[in-house]
Amino acid sequence: LIELQRQVTREALEARIGEECEVLVSGVSKRRDHLLGKTRHFENALLPLDCERPGEFVRARVTKTSGHSLFATPI
Repeated sequence: LIELQRQVTREALEARIGEECEVLVSGVSKRRDHLLGKTRHFENALLPLDCERPGEFVRARVTKTSGHSLFATPI
């Protein structure tokens, strides 16, 4: 059952690649290599460190997924 949920989540996130979204930046990721934020659908989004500051919104395009998070670049 857990593996089925992972597959469903992975497919849903992969379907978002290429889309534009608005991300609320919340801070630096655990690995300290990206900024972490949330989309309007409460999905985790990872952005480059130099794009915005925590508490700000950024318009971004989804470029890839890790299976649990979206990677996006500001537009």
